[in-house]
Amino acid sequence: MGLEMYLYVKKKGVNEIEGEIGYWRKHPDLHDYIGSLYYKKGGIAEYFNGVEYILTKEEIEEIIKLSIDRKLPKSIGGFYFGQTEDKDNDDTVKLMNEALEYMKKGYEIIYDSWW
Repeated sequence: MGLEMYLYVKKKGVNEIEGEIGYWRKHPDLHDYIGSLYYKKGGIAEYFNGVEYILTKEEIEEIIKLSIDRKLPKSIGGFYFGQTEDKDNDDTVKLMNEALEYMKKGYEIIYDSWW
C-alpha cells in the first residue's frame, strides 16, 4: 500500500497508452509538484489520484532542474506517501530525460499515480 507513480508514453492523437517509461514508489515531493501543475491548469479532481496528466516539455525540463538542485517543494509525506530520498531525485532526472527523448519522436508523456 502506498503512493505508486508512473510515467507513460503515447503517440499524439492516440488515446491508448503505448508503454511505460518508469515507476516511482513513494516520491511525494514529485507527486505533489505535478499535482500542483494539474490544479494550476484548472484540474477539478477532488484528489490528485488516478488522474492522467500530460506533461509539457517545459514542465519536464523544470522537474529535471528542480530534481538536480534538490529543490522540489517538500511534501508532508506520511505513512502512505513516504518521504523523498536523494535516489528518488536521481531516478527522476534519468526518467525525465528519457521522456524528453520520447517527445522528440512525437510522443506525449503521461504521469499517473495511485495511492
